[in-house]
Amino acid sequence: MTEKIFKRCPSVDIQFEGLNFNIRENKNVRNILHSLNGSFCAGNLIGILGPSGAGKTSLLNVLAGRITQGISGNIKINGVQRDLKAFQKLSCYIMQEDLIQKQLTVKEAMDYAAKLKLDNNLDARHKDNIVENVINMLGLQATKDTRTEHLSGGQRKRVAIALELINNPPVLFLDEPTTGLDNVVAKQCIQLLKELAKQGRTIICTIHQPSDLLFYLFDQVYFMSEGLCVYNGSVNVIVPFLQRIEYPCPAYSSPADYLIELSGNNKTTKLLSTASSNGKINNCDTILTEKFIAQSQVYNPTTNPVEKSDDIFEVFRYPVPFHVQVYVLLSRMFLQLSRNKTVLGIQTLNHVLSAAAIGMSFFAVGNNANQAIANFKLQIAMIVFYVYTYIMSPILLFPFELEVIKREYFNHWYSLKAYYTSLTISNIPLMIILSFLFNCLVYVMTDQPMEIPRFFYFNIVTLIIALTSYGIGLSIGSTFKPTMGAVIGSALGVVLLLICMYGMGYHGSVGPIMKFFMFLDYMRHGLEGLCVSLLRDRDLLDCADEIYCHFRDPELILRTMGMSESSIEYALMMSAFYLIFCRLIAYVALKRVIKPKISIIKRGF
Repeated sequence: MTEKIFKRCPSVDIQFEGLNFNIRENKNVRNILHSLNGSFCAGNLIGILGPSGAGKTSLLNVLAGRITQGISGNIKINGVQRDLKAFQKLSCYIMQEDLIQKQLTVKEAMDYAAKLKLDNNLDARHKDNIVENVINMLGLQATKDTRTEHLSGGQRKRVAIALELINNPPVLFLDEPTTGLDNVVAKQCIQLLKELAKQGRTIICTIHQPSDLLFYLFDQVYFMSEGLCVYNGSVNVIVPFLQRIEYPCPAYSSPADYLIELSGNNKTTKLLSTASSNGKINNCDTILTEKFIAQSQVYNPTTNPVEKSDDIFEVFRYPVPFHVQVYVLLSRMFLQLSRNKTVLGIQTLNHVLSAAAIGMSFFAVGNNANQAIANFKLQIAMIVFYVYTYIMSPILLFPFELEVIKREYFNHWYSLKAYYTSLTISNIPLMIILSFLFNCLVYVMTDQPMEIPRFFYFNIVTLIIALTSYGIGLSIGSTFKPTMGAVIGSALGVVLLLICMYGMGYHGSVGPIMKFFMFLDYMRHGLEGLCVSLLRDRDLLDCADEIYCHFRDPELILRTMGMSESSIEYALMMSAFYLIFCRLIAYVALKRVIKPKISIIKRGF
């Protein structure tokens, strides 16, 4: 069945020579990889091994294209200089953490992956066949109706691999795939990868210090220490290799453990690196050598035009158009949201309890001339609630979702524009419902004028404030970790609130600099919108039994607060402008974090 559903993977051989990777620490430059050489052939399971800090993950990330700066040397694909953008479309990267979308069953997660990663011209039945085939191939039949958050470590690892196998990529990169797994599950994972490699894929994974059971499953191992290659070749040739350089492996000792132990010494590391020409010498056994020769004869790009590098790259574009990506992502987001009862419950409770608290604090102030200042304070309380609720929510929650997005985006599930469009649209329905619920409670409890146009504008202004605040929260949540983001978001909210309230009671004496800052503050425009929607063109307020009520005329309140020239149209226009502006800033921030800058790899610096 596998052969009927999947075409054989095109051959993708990876060669690198003189590969360096430097990072800048303060004023110093630290060399992580030192002129590495090597070649990884299609149809093989390759393990990059070595002690902690050896440079394993750095090499994996450089080859996969996750690191694009501070690199020099040559990386070739099938003998042709690597085109990074094109190469990333035919490879996938599976992180050490099993990052899978929550609130979905295994089958649902696979279905959404198929809709995004398979050609849009394929019918639903064919896509479902591919999904079922991958599920069966990875032994996930028993868990396909289980929510991903309820899976065991081994099952999550299989699902992470299964999601990327949907479009049958020829190259798989895996960072520490056995981390957190017991010996039995770890062996099953490596055996699975070996079977996938036999189907023609190039599978490269880092692994810290495998047991002998795992070690002998690899077709090729690439040992590293201190950024150097100390051995490259077959697992069966390690012992003869060590004997040749007069460091024989002790009887009953694991060759992998012994080689890693030797690499702990700087002098021995340099000797081993010299003996293997820093990875240039491939110590293969006879069987593996014959396998390499056979593959090069079958898949040589010069003899088989279909398998040329450029043609391979041309096939792997976004398989579905922008509008389909948006539709599928929206469908997934709405399904996840509807099942996330905890978040829905907390958000609903927050809006109801906050509305009740504000309503009781400002009870029946809306038509009472003696409570005109309290009514104004109510609008400020409304602003504070919407700003802090919708700034802090993405700051605290989005960084965790961002890691999953990075994996899906890096593996070319969808474009960033499609994801951001879906994210923006998916937030609106719940915001409308919750803000309407909040506003109804506050509006009635505070005795505001029961006029449909006023209530309509009141709701529109608060919704725009919520959407703008959420955009600011996304910008911060995309850039900083939750703890730092919470500090920055709170501080920013305080500054904006102070500017928003500046000049109340003495607006005529506000200088041009502060007027400019007030103009830049979206909270100020929101506050003006709320006040104008409730106070402009109203009858005199109720003065009760008082002889004189200073603020009986609502226009006097607006003049006192510096809003006599404000209009609901202007407030809405400016609020909408800052909504668009903040959403664009959020997109730029997300793009900066999630989209690596492409730099040309060249020989030397």
